[in-house]
Amino acid sequence: MAVNKIFCEAKFKTMLGASTMGMVIPILTMIANAVIVGNILGEKALSAMNVFTPLLTFFIGLSDIVSIGTCYIYSFKIGQAKKQEANQIFGEGLIISLFLSVFAYILSNLSINTYLSFLGTSPEITQYSLECFRYYQYVIALYPVYFLLSDLVLTDGDEFCTYLSNIILLIGNIGISIIACHKMGIAGVGLGAFIGTAGATLALGIHFFKKSNSLRPELFFSLKSVAELIKFSIIDAGLYLYIGIQTFILDKFVIQEFGDFYLPVLTLVINVIQITIIFDGIGQAMTPLVNVYLGEKNNPGIKKVMGISTKTAIAEGLIATMILFAFAGLIPHAFDINSTELQQCSTTALRIICPTLFCTSLLFLFSSYYLVKQLFKHTMFLCFIKDLAAPITCAMVCRDIWGFNGLWIGLAIAPVFTIIVGFISTKLVFPKKQFPLLLENNEAIIHSFDIILNPENIITVQRKIEEILEQSNASLKTRIQLSLLIEELCMLIMEKNGNQEILSEISVFIDKDVKLIIRDNGVIFDITSENSAMDSFRGYFVKNMMQHQEDKMNLTTTSYNRNFFILPL
Repeated sequence: MAVNKIFCEAKFKTMLGASTMGMVIPILTMIANAVIVGNILGEKALSAMNVFTPLLTFFIGLSDIVSIGTCYIYSFKIGQAKKQEANQIFGEGLIISLFLSVFAYILSNLSINTYLSFLGTSPEITQYSLECFRYYQYVIALYPVYFLLSDLVLTDGDEFCTYLSNIILLIGNIGISIIACHKMGIAGVGLGAFIGTAGATLALGIHFFKKSNSLRPELFFSLKSVAELIKFSIIDAGLYLYIGIQTFILDKFVIQEFGDFYLPVLTLVINVIQITIIFDGIGQAMTPLVNVYLGEKNNPGIKKVMGISTKTAIAEGLIATMILFAFAGLIPHAFDINSTELQQCSTTALRIICPTLFCTSLLFLFSSYYLVKQLFKHTMFLCFIKDLAAPITCAMVCRDIWGFNGLWIGLAIAPVFTIIVGFISTKLVFPKKQFPLLLENNEAIIHSFDIILNPENIITVQRKIEEILEQSNASLKTRIQLSLLIEELCMLIMEKNGNQEILSEISVFIDKDVKLIIRDNGVIFDITSENSAMDSFRGYFVKNMMQHQEDKMNLTTTSYNRNFFILPL
C-alpha cells in the first residue's frame, strides 16, 4: 500500500502558511510603519512609534479577548458534530465583537493623553504620538471584528480568503502609509493602517459566499457561554497585553537609566520580540485539527498533528535564528538609524537575543496546545512566565551584571528559563499523565489509515480493517457492512474527483459500537445524503446503502469532507 502522505499533514501545511501570515501581518504592518516613519521623519518619530506600540498591543489583546475563544469552541463543537451549537457560538462572538469595537474606540480616546503623560516622553515625541493616534483610533475600533472574522475564516479552512485579506492589509497599509506620510506626516501612517484594515475585513466577507462555507451565525447570547469564550481567549489575548506591559516597563527603564537616546535600540529589539508571534502561526494551524480530534477522542490523530507541529516549530526557530544573525547589521539601516553608536548597539542586541528563538517557538506551540486541552490555569501560568515575568526579571538581573547589553542577554535567557520552569511544573502538576501531550486514556481501540485514494490502497485498508474487526469479535453483519461502506464510499469519492489525487484518512473506533470516520480533501459533497444526484451506477448503489444506514452524518470541517457512520459491534 503506497502511503506516502499523511492527510492531516497536508491540511496542516496549507493552514500553516495562512495562519502564520495571519499572525505576523498585523505585527509586520507595525514594523513597516516604524521603518517608514524612521526613514521619512527621523529618529524622534521612530521613538514615538515605539512609545505608541504598547497602547496598540493592549487594544489588539482586547480585540482577541473573544475571537480566539470563539474559534476554539467552534472547532471543538464541530468535532463533536454539534453544528447548531457551533453556529450559536459564532453568532455570540459576533455580537460581543461589535460591542468591543465601540468600547475600544471610547476607551482609547479617554486614555491616550493620560498614558503619554504618565510615560514622561518629551513634548516632541508626545506630539508625534498624538498625530499618529488621529487615525489609529479607527483601526482600534475595527480590530475586534477583523480578528474574529480572520480567525473563523481560517478555522473554516479557507486559506485563499485569509491570504487575500492579509495581502490587502499589508500592501494597502504600506503603500498608502508611504504616500500619506510624505504629505501628512506621521498621521499618514495611521490613515494607511485604517484603509488597509478596512479592506482586509471586507475581503474576509468573500468566504461567506463560497460553497465550502460552513459558518452560519445564529443569534445567541449567554453569560455562561461568554465566560467560556473569555476563558479560552484570555491566554492568547494576554500575549499582546504582556508584550504591551513588557514594552512599557522597558521603555520606562531605558528612559530613566540611559535616556531616550537609546530608545531606537529598544525599538528594534521589541520589534523582533513582537515578530516572534509568527511562531504562533503553528499553534493556530494546529488548533482546529487537534480540536476536531479532541472532539472525536482520537488520540492517534492528536499525536500525528503534534508530531508534525513540533518539528515545524523547531525548524522555524532555527531558520529565524540564522536569518536574524546574518542580517542583524542591516536592520538598523532599514530603520534609518544614522548614529554609529546606535547602529553598533542595535546589531549587538539583535545577535544576542536570536540564538534561543527555537525555544520561543516551542513555547508558543505548547501554550496553544495546553489551551486546546483546556488546562487553563497551567497555560496562564506558563504564558505569564514566558511573556512577562521571565523577560523582565532576566533583563533586570542581567543588566545589573553586564550593564546595557545585559538587557539583551536577559531577554535571550528568558525562553530557556521558561522551558525549564514549564518542564518542572508540568511534571509536578500532572505526574500521572504522559509528558508532554498529557492525553487521557481512551477506552476505545482506534485504528487510523492515511492513504492516497486508489483501488489498491482502498482494498488494502478494507482488508486490514476486516482483520481488526474480526479480532475484536465484531459480528459478521457489521464486518460486511463496514467493508462495503469503505469500498463503495471511497470509490465514489474517487469518481467524483476525476483524475485529481485525493488524500483520505480512514479511522475506525471500536468500543461498545463501531464508528467509522472517513475524511477526504476532494470536492465538497454530502456522501451520506439519500437525495444526492445519481450520475453513475455507484452513486445509485451508495444512495441505496445510505437509505439503510441509520446512524450517519456528513459535516464539512476545515474545508474537507468528514463523514460519520456508527454500527453495532
